[in-house]
Amino acid sequence: MSTVKYKGYQASVEYEDGTLFIKVLHVDDLLIAQCESAADVDKAFAELIEGYLADCAELGKSPTKPFKGSFNVRMTPELHKRSAMAAADAGLTLNSWIVAAATDKLECGHLTQRVDNVLRTQREEIDPLRRQREEIDLMQRVARPKLSKVRVSAEHRVLEFERILSIRTGIVTSYTRKPTARWGN
Repeated sequence: MSTVKYKGYQASVEYEDGTLFIKVLHVDDLLIAQCESAADVDKAFAELIEGYLADCAELGKSPTKPFKGSFNVRMTPELHKRSAMAAADAGLTLNSWIVAAATDKLECGHLTQRVDNVLRTQREEIDPLRRQREEIDLMQRVARPKLSKVRVSAEHRVLEFERILSIRTGIVTSYTRKPTARWGN
């Protein structure tokens, strides 16, 4: 299940039998739409919410607000005890402590996303360099056997590498000097 948001409302999007179903979450009314492609989901959801708000206005009914700011939390007695004790140790009410815990959890999630984005960006920058290095290593291995019968100067190796690189990449370099080569025994 994935979700979409529009004007403070959230909906689940589920795929079943070739159709995408959009169901508005966190409201008392049942609001469902369907569409054929993922590209149409945002538009269908926006139309569903706009239609709901228009119908409520026409009927003189207040639209269901997705959240009112209070809810019951169900947890094990042990977790309830530990939470109450931790709240007292921190000098907070249990409610304030749970609000802080929820806030911390949400901020931690955002921090994790930011760290993941930094790492992804670094990988995206490093991967092309790694591939370039692998290509260079391959070209060097290919160039060595061709030149094995010739003892060449360092200048010749550089020029030969540039020539192979220009063939592989299509980048033409100009050769202004001829390398000197000495034949080996």
